[in-house]
Amino acid sequence: MECYLFSCKKKEEASQIVDEAMNAGIEAYYQTHQNWWNIFYSRSSLTLPDKVIEKQYYNEIYKMGSISRKRLVSDIFTVCVDS
Repeated sequence: MECYLFSCKKKEEASQIVDEAMNAGIEAYYQTHQNWWNIFYSRSSLTLPDKVIEKQYYNEIYKMGSISRKRLVSDIFTVCVDS
């Protein structure tokens, strides 16, 4: 497997992450997920007079949050090619 930009996660690592999530159960995972977003948004909320700009701000904050989760930051732009 050739990797570009950042280090690739191997299939075994990805499988382990999925297994951990499945073993924890959907309820535990969902609650952890909800808690993470609640904390994230509570630290980044604001009100702007221009609601269009405010909406765009929250769109961008959502993108930032989506790539900021544990295990994702360094690998989000990785391109892997099986050789």
